[in-house]
Amino acid sequence: MQKEMFKKALMIIEKLTNSLLNGCGLKGILNTLAVEMNCALLLENSHRQLIEASDSLRKIYLNSADYVREKVETVDIKEKCNTNRIKVSSAKGYTFEKLISPVFVRNNIFGYVSLIRESEGFSELDYIVIKKAASICAMQIINETSAFENEQRIKRELLNAVFRGEFSEEELTYRLKLMGYNLNQPQYVFLFHLDSSQEFNRKELEDSLNHYKTAAAESLNKLIKQQGLACIMTTKVNQLIAVIPEDFIRQFSSEVSCGQWLIDQIFSEIKPFEMKLGISSLCQQASDLKKGLKEAEKTIKIMKFSKSNAKVKAFKELLAVAKLICSENLPEMEALSHTMLQKIKNYDDKHAQNY
Repeated sequence: MQKEMFKKALMIIEKLTNSLLNGCGLKGILNTLAVEMNCALLLENSHRQLIEASDSLRKIYLNSADYVREKVETVDIKEKCNTNRIKVSSAKGYTFEKLISPVFVRNNIFGYVSLIRESEGFSELDYIVIKKAASICAMQIINETSAFENEQRIKRELLNAVFRGEFSEEELTYRLKLMGYNLNQPQYVFLFHLDSSQEFNRKELEDSLNHYKTAAAESLNKLIKQQGLACIMTTKVNQLIAVIPEDFIRQFSSEVSCGQWLIDQIFSEIKPFEMKLGISSLCQQASDLKKGLKEAEKTIKIMKFSKSNAKVKAFKELLAVAKLICSENLPEMEALSHTMLQKIKNYDDKHAQNY
């Protein structure tokens, strides 16, 4: 009997490994195990928010607000490093059990994978395969995050070259097009600026900023991908700089409303930091992006200088003020003067012979 159980465990583990190697993704891995074990599975992050689930998952398993968890045997969900067995019941009569195993990614708990049954309890085989499923999910998560990080690193290097003005537009446009981004479409520069509202030592501050910037970049990329679009991003010490297509912003009433929505979606959990977002004017082509970054930076400076409580400002809202306050940019001040005083200048030129 024991021999047959281990034989079946090895067969299931082999199928899970094949799902990983064949690029089936997290959902494919969970579906493979769900079919083999005749159960439902779900993957949650460390905050118990759903990431992925098998097709066999019923909605009642997700409506946790209706349930009361009861500790079974010696298992407690607070024992984060162990496999936990939790009984869940509701006033409506639904009862099921979850076998929960932590998913470790780079020595940290990324989340939890749960095997769910409505009856029968859990066998030794369940304990074996749920632990292996957690390891397989961890490998898939590392694959996906590594691929994302590598892609973002390359895009970041290319975007930095654009901002410095050190690029062959044709070459960079081609390279980014291969990565799914059209550099010469109408777009905006969004500069998310983080200031610490708490005391940190240098290492704590760097670690915390890196954590939030990485999480924010992933979330922003996902939100824009959901609309069938793409964006490119880079970072500075306490800034996330994103180039976002006009097509994405069109679904909002204004650039500012889009920016406020993004902050609410992406940065709602960054309590140790104060967020400000500066938005450039519309950049029609790649060569406009360097200027767009300067506009976004100026907007942030003016928001801080004026001690504004607003979290989001667009450069066009502050256009005259921005050009006047930033006295280091004399050509822009001169251009503004010409624009505002053009009628007087034209009158003077026309009537110069009378003086």
